[in-house]
Amino acid sequence: MQISRRGLIVLLSAMAALAPFAIDMYLPSIPQVAQHFGTSIAHIEVTISIFLIGFGIGQLVGGLFSDHYGRKPVVLIGLGTFMLASLGMIYAPSVKIMYLMRAIQAVGGGFVTVNSAAIVKDQFDKKDSAKILATVASIMMIAPMAAPMVGALIAKAGEWQLIFAFLVLYAGSLIFIMKFKVKESLTETKSLNLKKIIQGYLNIFKSRHGLGFMFSGALATAGMFTFITKSSSIYMDYFGASESIFPLLFGANVMTMIFLSRFSQRLIDRRSSQQIVRTGLYINLVAGSLLLLYTQWTPSPALAVIVGLNMAFIGSLGFVYGHIDSCFLTYYPKSTGTANSIFGVTRFSIGATTGAIVAWLGNDPIHSPFIVMFGCTALANLIFLFMTPGTKSKQIFQGILAKV
Repeated sequence: MQISRRGLIVLLSAMAALAPFAIDMYLPSIPQVAQHFGTSIAHIEVTISIFLIGFGIGQLVGGLFSDHYGRKPVVLIGLGTFMLASLGMIYAPSVKIMYLMRAIQAVGGGFVTVNSAAIVKDQFDKKDSAKILATVASIMMIAPMAAPMVGALIAKAGEWQLIFAFLVLYAGSLIFIMKFKVKESLTETKSLNLKKIIQGYLNIFKSRHGLGFMFSGALATAGMFTFITKSSSIYMDYFGASESIFPLLFGANVMTMIFLSRFSQRLIDRRSSQQIVRTGLYINLVAGSLLLLYTQWTPSPALAVIVGLNMAFIGSLGFVYGHIDSCFLTYYPKSTGTANSIFGVTRFSIGATTGAIVAWLGNDPIHSPFIVMFGCTALANLIFLFMTPGTKSKQIFQGILAKV
């Protein structure tokens, strides 16, 4: 018996939520993991950057393979890889082995996530695809909020290894459903022509405006990944929040993002996607600037102020996500899939880099994260200003420079 339409939506949402769960579930347990391996919290936070790099690579390779071999086998391979790597993390004897397992887990997750949207496009027309993908995207936005809560509850029941045991069962359940309830959705495969693939990727870098949207969006996302990397250090290490309170503080950011994302959808009839993105980036810059100034100049920052400014910083991405993708893909109508995979890899690669930088800066949970977050939003706004189509703000800025 094949899966129903509603069941398929639930399955695809579960597949899309795999990465947020893998990234965020063990955030409340990072101090426990560091203690287990006898290392610093910063060394364990590096696993987040490792996951982002591996996840980006997995999306890039997984998308190519699925066009050639079909969606179902690639998803099954990805889920199997993810499951085995999660099992390996439970028994990892050292931090280095944990790094390796984390990288393998991420590649498997990338294989799965990149094909969730592809399966929808294979089976449904444009109108139905938009509705289903909107549902999947909504669930993906909820997953980062739910993941730390689930992780905290599991960690309360036992050791941190139980979190990865949960991920093993999660992936195993998806394998069973995918294997026996879902048929192959791709009716016609493509030949794997390496020369054409490389040429397709190179063509993405020929549009200045397209690159402007891509890099500004990636840098804005990198600011969020920087916060995710250090969130447990900020709230639990510096402010002393408990494992039960941490998910609420973390989830406040996601709730703000969901609210602003829904609000931005109401604005689309009156404002262009580019205008909405510009508003989101401005809010992001203001919040990032205030976080930097407040933490640098205040001897004892207040938790309420940090939480509020973080909500504005992360929540502002509700105006950016989706809209900036739409702006970017406008420049690549004949290579949407390739362009989308490049955007994904760029996002996760820059996010991994900034996460690694803030982790490398050491156990400074209240200064270095906000320096990096400000750097990300400042660069995102500058690139958006000078590399995207003309705006009034750009003209004003150029006029000031001309007078100077």
